[in-house]
Amino acid sequence: MKENKIKVFLSYFFIGTHLLIIGYLFILKQKEYLSAEDFETAISILLPLFTTILAMVYKFIIGSKYKSLKKSKKVSFIYASISFFLPIIFVFVLFYLIRLQTIEPMENFGYALGFLETVIGINMGLMVKNLFENETQ
Repeated sequence: MKENKIKVFLSYFFIGTHLLIIGYLFILKQKEYLSAEDFETAISILLPLFTTILAMVYKFIIGSKYKSLKKSKKVSFIYASISFFLPIIFVFVLFYLIRLQTIEPMENFGYALGFLETVIGINMGLMVKNLFENETQ
């Protein structure tokens, strides 16, 4: 698979899913399925990763405004697999934790989100940094 295909997919995926998650949190708070404290905790934990990824994607887009996206190197199967697998798992687990909090509230919701952001977010951040900052440096 070509590197630029992964970049385009992940750009749409990260921005789209994080906007959906943030919108989902607003709806849950509005309908009082999520307490104000849980809402604030979730937003304060999720926004830093979202804005960091958004900044990297935006920097890549700005830095490659004159470059053709068709010219791209082929990446290994394992690299492509991890590039798709980690973000998808991250989003599913994130939705699951938020949904679980609305059904059966956890006392340590913030810790669970923080753990998820740390364990998966750091690894995803390394991958995103590698993908989007390669050509812009």
